[in-house]
Amino acid sequence: MTEARTDSLKVYTVSDLTRAVKSVLEGHFVGQVCVHGEIGEFTPHGSGHVYMTLKDQRSKLKVVYFGGARICVNMGLQTGTEVEVGGRVTVYEPDGNYQLQAFWVRPVGVGALVQQFEMMRERLRAEGLFDVDRKRPLPPMPRIVGVLTSREGAAIRDFLNVISRRHSGVHVRIIPVPVQGKDAAPRIAKALEYANANRICDVIVLTRGGGSLEDLWAFNEEVLARAVAASEIPVISAIGHERDFSICDFVADFRCATPSVAAEQVIAEKVRLQEQVVNAQRRLTSALGTKLAEMRRRYDICASRPCLNNPWEIVNPRHQQLDMLRQRLATSLPQLSTGAARRLEILQSRLVSMLPGRVQVCRQRFDGLSQRLKAILPHLLEAGRQRHRFAEAQLTALAPRMTQLAHERLARAQSMLAALGPKNVLERGYSILRRENGQVVRRKGDVTSGENLNAMLAEGDLRVVVQTDGE
Repeated sequence: MTEARTDSLKVYTVSDLTRAVKSVLEGHFVGQVCVHGEIGEFTPHGSGHVYMTLKDQRSKLKVVYFGGARICVNMGLQTGTEVEVGGRVTVYEPDGNYQLQAFWVRPVGVGALVQQFEMMRERLRAEGLFDVDRKRPLPPMPRIVGVLTSREGAAIRDFLNVISRRHSGVHVRIIPVPVQGKDAAPRIAKALEYANANRICDVIVLTRGGGSLEDLWAFNEEVLARAVAASEIPVISAIGHERDFSICDFVADFRCATPSVAAEQVIAEKVRLQEQVVNAQRRLTSALGTKLAEMRRRYDICASRPCLNNPWEIVNPRHQQLDMLRQRLATSLPQLSTGAARRLEILQSRLVSMLPGRVQVCRQRFDGLSQRLKAILPHLLEAGRQRHRFAEAQLTALAPRMTQLAHERLARAQSMLAALGPKNVLERGYSILRRENGQVVRRKGDVTSGENLNAMLAEGDLRVVVQTDGE
């Protein structure tokens, strides 16, 4: 009976049965479903996908979230986190397991605002609005600082207190805008557009005090984020406290933790320059004081010297010394002249006595050199004649060979010239066609039907008439 019962059943392959279950299951759960549970296993993959399981007290469900690794990590999801997952029920055929293909994930208790914040941040990041290379540098010394904030808030008071305490000369232009509520984001965006269109400031500070996520939500809206990104004037975002982050913080050119820090940042370069000026003034005053003290000390030393009080004490001894030198010169000059004349006579007599001997020595050296030259000259002439005869013999021996080589090169050149000449080409049965004006015909299009041509042959010329193919 078992065999008969088995034979009457339809036989499925594993793949067929799995595919049928998949069809039934996916046909029943059409569209998205939302599943609540606790994360059991949580595995963000390097490909950007997330594989996890949802569990409750009695069951487990496998979940795959394609491309959701960054979103899940940013939301701080981990094992044990209670979440709600929206997605589509499907069957993974290779394993035969049913699973939930997630489209979104949100932690239970945090609310939809956190999910919306993360999704918007990821979308704007993918568009490149957070890229560092698109952020503009802050002006080092802005003349006018525009502040977009509430006129009654604590943020503007903190900002102005820091500005007035650190650098009271900065011109601050306050643009009052609502910083909370449904209309806050579009009105702030309009204020940004107005500031850029009229160039009313050099840098814009977008600020407000701290608050809850709902209070700060105007600075997370897309319309304001895109207005900040489109601003040609650099924007500083100082929203809330240090622990608070908004979409504007990521899009702005510079982010400050508090309004006070933003004020410090705006005037940082001016304060640094002012401090440099003060330090330079202090160093210059100190250096001038030191220099004046040194010059005063040197003046006192010079003023205490007698020679400066009575300079004639230096001049008079020099006059007396000059008079004594003049007297000595007048006395010694005749003696020096007489001595010089006497030495000149002595040198003249010595030169007269020595000159004949020197002439005789030079004549003897000349005679010796002349005799040596006469003895060597025949040998030098004979050596020159021998080199001449040797060169002549070598030239005589090489002349026939060189003449033969020249004849051979000439013969080769003549043969090459003859081979390349047009006469040889004509000998092989070719001819050269020329028009009546002597122009050589190279292409069919160069002539017209009925035109007379001159055909040059190897022997003689012919007169020919052009006839086209159709004639």
